[in-house]
Amino acid sequence: MVIPYAFLSTSAAAGAQADFFIQTAGLAAGMAAALDWEGDDAPEAAFVEQTGLAVFEVIKREPLGYWGGSPPATPTPLMKRWPRWIPRYGANDGNPDLNHRPTEPWLFWQYTSNQQVDGITGSADASLFAGSEAELKAWFETGALPTSLVGAIV
Repeated sequence: MVIPYAFLSTSAAAGAQADFFIQTAGLAAGMAAALDWEGDDAPEAAFVEQTGLAVFEVIKREPLGYWGGSPPATPTPLMKRWPRWIPRYGANDGNPDLNHRPTEPWLFWQYTSNQQVDGITGSADASLFAGSEAELKAWFETGALPTSLVGAIV
């Protein structure tokens, strides 16, 4: 499974970034897609929402939101409905540190940036999914959340 991913910044308008992402990734109805906004050049929540709405119009499902190191201080109500990919590293030694597990509902928990992966030189990020393998496949194919998250992400 591959999930197209866009890192948003203030370097271009929200619509232009959405259009570039949609065209470059070849997004189409039903596909999963992720949006990331963080760091010094992180756009405001309204900008992220506008980009997410443009992506939604094409994929017809909520984008996966990467709630990184500096998510918007006040996410919009729409953004709060998006499934979340949350980084919380803890020891960051390549293994999940359950003492640093996110406290908010998450679809993916990025638990390390120090995972070793065959075929990749250096370290890679690694994440856990909040459900079973069958639920991961269902989310990827349809956007259906795992049973444990239904009603939790609002």
